[in-house]
Amino acid sequence: MKSLKSILMNGWYGHANAGDDAILEVFIRQTRKQFGSSITVLSDLPENIVLMDKMLNVSSQEHPVRYISHSRKITNFITYFRAIKNCDLFVLGGGGLLRDNTSWKNLFRLLDEIWLCKIFGRKVMLFAIGVGPFKTRLGKSLIGFTVKMCDLITVRDEHSATLLKGLGIAAERIHVVSDPAFLLNERKLEDESLITCLSSTKKIGLFPALGLTCDGQNLIPAQQLARALDRIHERTKLEFIALPMRVRSNGLDDIDISNLIKSTMRFPDALTVYQKQLSPAELKWVTRQTLLNITVRLHAMIFSLGSRVPVVAINYEPKVKNVLIPFESDQYLVEIDDAFEEQLVIAVDNCLENLDCYRKNIETKIVIQEVFAKKTFDLMKSSFL
Repeated sequence: MKSLKSILMNGWYGHANAGDDAILEVFIRQTRKQFGSSITVLSDLPENIVLMDKMLNVSSQEHPVRYISHSRKITNFITYFRAIKNCDLFVLGGGGLLRDNTSWKNLFRLLDEIWLCKIFGRKVMLFAIGVGPFKTRLGKSLIGFTVKMCDLITVRDEHSATLLKGLGIAAERIHVVSDPAFLLNERKLEDESLITCLSSTKKIGLFPALGLTCDGQNLIPAQQLARALDRIHERTKLEFIALPMRVRSNGLDDIDISNLIKSTMRFPDALTVYQKQLSPAELKWVTRQTLLNITVRLHAMIFSLGSRVPVVAINYEPKVKNVLIPFESDQYLVEIDDAFEEQLVIAVDNCLENLDCYRKNIETKIVIQEVFAKKTFDLMKSSFL
């Protein structure tokens, strides 16, 4: 392959999730800068890709999973297959995608393009992928079978590499990089009310996620978090600001869980809930304005670390711990168990007492993560140019 004129990309993009959108933005900017490629993104909601950031000037095409349910014309399938057949490189990337613990529909939605690409003789790359957890033997077999077809395999942490090796992928074919969001450029807010809120008193940022409550069913972790915030506020007089990483039109999003936490607190006025969707670049800027950040969302943790701001991370999924491991900051990782409330208070108190030391540790470690994030694009050059 002599060039990368045309790249077709698939991931969980367009679902108003700032973490996934950050990965996509970094890929587009870095690829355009280094290769000058035209990029088409497959998405269930292609209109959201176009609106995500007009400066990216990226085209998007609807993933055919939705064609079936909406009885789209056969011409849509033709366009879809033509895009696969004509691309120079197909990229599946960003986020924890290679897993079978959500649904079979989700798994097939992410693997089927790889199968089609290999039928058409196209090159395939896994872009800083997260692997696991696995639930079934069949799911593991399908993932292993599919990954072996790929021409370039990059994963975002050592744990993901270990899981792929366990599926029979040769170690020399697996390249450990880091999450692309470490390369995201920040952008200052235009919302003066939020700027004023952030500058009036130094605040602790809070980035919750609906997953904290198991999709609204188990409210105990949210209640424990609320009690922990009350205890921190009562002792330190510090206030909090909750910022959504995902906003959905039908509710059940980060704003809902933030409001639930606020309504459960003894000192609800200590928590301000921001009610609007911010871009990934704006959210990263916000993480720099706080004293420290308490994060459930993985990419809120990455934004904070990328901004050199201390973070207390709630390990609601293994991927949080996996990405934090290189920073050697386990004392600031909190598990959701019977001791969640107490451990969160202890971790925040510890963080407040060691802010300068923690910042210096981040400064030392973040440079390595940024180098590893850039490694992905160096591998693209050596593999496909």
